[in-house]
Amino acid sequence: MMMSSRFNPDAVKQTVKSAALRAIDRFKDELLWQRETDWFAAAVATGAAKEYRLGLMRMLSAWREPTDRDIVVAIKDSLTRVRDADTKTSAALIDWTHVPPSNDSDPARAVATVENRMALHLAMHGLQWALDLRHRSRAGSSDSEGPDAAIAAFTRELSSLDERLHRKLITLSSAARTETLVAMRSLMRPRDFLPWWLDGTLETVAAAQTVDGEKRAALNAVLERDPADEDFLRMLVPAIDGPRATIGEPTDRIDVNGRWRDVYAWNLPEGEGAAPTRIELLAPSPGGRGTALELRVSEPVGTAASRPHANGNGGDPEDFRPDHRFLAGRAMLLNGIAFFWFRSGRKVTAKLTMGSSPPLPHRGQMQLFDCSTNRVLDPVPPA
Repeated sequence: MMMSSRFNPDAVKQTVKSAALRAIDRFKDELLWQRETDWFAAAVATGAAKEYRLGLMRMLSAWREPTDRDIVVAIKDSLTRVRDADTKTSAALIDWTHVPPSNDSDPARAVATVENRMALHLAMHGLQWALDLRHRSRAGSSDSEGPDAAIAAFTRELSSLDERLHRKLITLSSAARTETLVAMRSLMRPRDFLPWWLDGTLETVAAAQTVDGEKRAALNAVLERDPADEDFLRMLVPAIDGPRATIGEPTDRIDVNGRWRDVYAWNLPEGEGAAPTRIELLAPSPGGRGTALELRVSEPVGTAASRPHANGNGGDPEDFRPDHRFLAGRAMLLNGIAFFWFRSGRKVTAKLTMGSSPPLPHRGQMQLFDCSTNRVLDPVPPA
């Protein structure tokens, strides 16, 4: 599914929550009536409830019932799915996580692979939670070496799978041109750990695939040698766009909590019939205190206030502010460095979620690449 301005993170969360609720309910029934148990589905649902904060934690008490032997069976069931993910690259391990692929195209296979890796990630967290629950509630009353050894084996298999997948980054990057990675990230919060398929790696590799000719071949040669090579980003920024992304001066300088920040701005061509939204970068001013970088949404001055009220009268500009939820989970590359959009209520901002802010020039090239539309955003000239 390709990105659109209608992307609704609330709908994504509700879909996942409903599916997790059904899976946990089924798990409880299977245990109660001693039926054959779908351990993998239960583990994924448990991981989703925990990692996505779905409000289902009370229901997870069902994990108190299985024996240590059952837990080992559950882990081994998930272990077989790692091997399935490695060999059945166009089949979904579980059909509710996000958006199952609908055909056998390259993007669909990449989506299936990423979906399956996410399901395994959630299963790992679900199983570890269940194991920790047993350690807490039955301390000293059972032998936990079996489950601990099984979870260690599961971890090793996942690590080996990741090594193999990293050799396919260029192919897997086609998943970045769909809604899948955005939907996954929209369920998370700024301080959450982002696994490698959500940390901007795939979007950055996909950006390189938008370049034609010899430049693309040179970028891919670096990727195949070492995706973490600093030469990759140094080559990527000018290759994507060149001088079009140059901003000579910031558009404004503002005081934020006693610290001067330079404001750089780009137009985001989104919305239905509305004026383009501005994406602004707040950067430390030369000589100013602080190093944090932050992207935010801001309409052109006077846009909201100039909109007529539904009844023809004026109104509070806050009433006319557009809802920018569609940005949630989205990735943008600022001079090749990945920023991710998260939201709090109706507000959305984009931040680096891991590591320190990269050094950025105060003059010269400042490029903002939207990974969901594969385009460099047009800069707003200084006033």
